[in-house]
Amino acid sequence: MIKKHNGNLSAAIRDAIDITEASLRRYGSFEDAISRIISDKKDLTGREESIESGRNVLISRPVLLWMLKWTKGIPLENEII
Repeated sequence: MIKKHNGNLSAAIRDAIDITEASLRRYGSFEDAISRIISDKKDLTGREESIESGRNVLISRPVLLWMLKWTKGIPLENEII
């Protein structure tokens, strides 16, 4: 978080407090928040897991169609395809 705020420790701490407060409101306690977040990660589908790992991406149909239209005839690297 410090990088996000360009080294401003005070701003990073405020963000951490905001995140903690939101978690406590949603889950009730710190322990429940941690256990729910950990269990939510375990219940990922195969598709979610591949996206989360960075092996695949999910893009909307209009963006895909735009990309196909504007890259027609341009050789793309295998990693992009």
